[in-house]
Amino acid sequence: MTRRIACLWLPRWSIQCYRQDKPEHKRTPLLFFEKLARVGEVVVQTSADLAREGIRTGMPLTDAKLRWTQPLQILEASPARDYHALRRLAIACQCFSPIVGIEETPPLDSLLFDLTGCIHLYGSEREFCRQLMTFLNDRGLAGRIAIADTIGMAWGMAHYGVRRSNSFQIVNSRKSPQRLPVEALRLSSNLSARLREFDLKEIDQILRLPRESLKPRFGEELPTRLDQFQGHRTEVLIPEVLPEPVWTDEVLEYPVTEKYLIEIVLKRVLQSLLVQLEKQQHGLLRLQVQLFNGKESTLELTLGTIRPTLAEQELWNLIALKLETTQLRVEIDRIVLRAAETASLRFRRRTLFEDDSAIETREYETLVNRLTTRLGDQAVLKAELVEDVQPERSVSFTPALEPPMSVRNNDSLFSRPLRPLSLFSEPIAIRVNSVIPNGPPLRFWWDQQEHIAEIAWGPERLETGWWRDDAIRRDYYRVETTTHQRFWLFRRREQRDWFLHGCFD
Repeated sequence: MTRRIACLWLPRWSIQCYRQDKPEHKRTPLLFFEKLARVGEVVVQTSADLAREGIRTGMPLTDAKLRWTQPLQILEASPARDYHALRRLAIACQCFSPIVGIEETPPLDSLLFDLTGCIHLYGSEREFCRQLMTFLNDRGLAGRIAIADTIGMAWGMAHYGVRRSNSFQIVNSRKSPQRLPVEALRLSSNLSARLREFDLKEIDQILRLPRESLKPRFGEELPTRLDQFQGHRTEVLIPEVLPEPVWTDEVLEYPVTEKYLIEIVLKRVLQSLLVQLEKQQHGLLRLQVQLFNGKESTLELTLGTIRPTLAEQELWNLIALKLETTQLRVEIDRIVLRAAETASLRFRRRTLFEDDSAIETREYETLVNRLTTRLGDQAVLKAELVEDVQPERSVSFTPALEPPMSVRNNDSLFSRPLRPLSLFSEPIAIRVNSVIPNGPPLRFWWDQQEHIAEIAWGPERLETGWWRDDAIRRDYYRVETTTHQRFWLFRRREQRDWFLHGCFD
């Protein structure tokens, strides 16, 4: 049986999500932007009316405002929100095919359907496309659909072969698709630009080249994408799966108000819930406790943990903390525990003697869990690295129970020159002597002491854009003194004064 894949492309997905949630903005010009460290605020997506006026992706936000003088809705992009909305749509579309997944090629705005063995349910592929379009239009969405034998060909046709919104195209397995640009191969932007430098603009031109010459000239990506496009290399379509809710309850023989009786039942229900999660090899991240009087929920408690856990005593201690500050004014006849958020358990090799670092980590996690349970999510924060040129702004504070931000995986944050682990709350003005004007420091005075520089590394020049009210232009130096202390100094290039920003431990 020939494999048949459908690709649904949802152009301007961020715009469509926003208008779906807020239909009153259906006719409002919309613009989404993101903040980049060295560039500032740039446009990432616009509505069609703004695009017709020349406002394009990558343009500075200030330039876009100058071009459009009419009322405009400006919003900061949220890739996580758009991804979750796309995932919800993929699960909803499983009424058309049991295998519906998200195409991971950025930007994330396409769904893939495996139609193998399903077309007879609709009569024809055209009827499938019509029903899917009706399904989208009823939800205020618009898209373009292409059906082909491979994921690569379906994606390329949906993005570059279908010309109008709310339309579709079907590629016959016995015919080659129409001429498509090289971008239809799902190539990186750098590789696409390089191919165009060689005047290779269409896929047909690449197919006429000797296959063995592609990898030495352009790397592994191009022949891999060509094989996927033609079906010589199989791609796995991973479907989105709606996780089964994990919960358990117990109905009491008679209503009670005594807290100790409720605690006894809560422990039994917690044990039952943990048994279910252990079978799935998942641990709790967020737990909901509901106490009912009849059919009405009289008390709801929510608690979280910093890592997935099945530790019964640890979880019970958190529930007990919540119950300490709770007064029961009505009788309780039913208790429900629900795993609101779970994650795969992290396993660690057992050792005969537990090292100090593991003990400290466990004690830290227990402390964070208890403080968050007692004080609330927004009262217990952790520091996260942020990609920002200005050192004072290179950290942000988020709730300790939230997962780490994706910027932590950004290698550019850790490829910068060495910096102190902590900075002064405000840079300290100091007096500095240099051998030459604008040169490295020779000696400086701080804390009523004279410090003589033995080695100086720098300058590391840091500048922010003009769009910031507090734009900076600084030359930073790492200085080691004759007493083997290390300091982080900077000179303001315009004012030519010196400041001490931090000390190396």
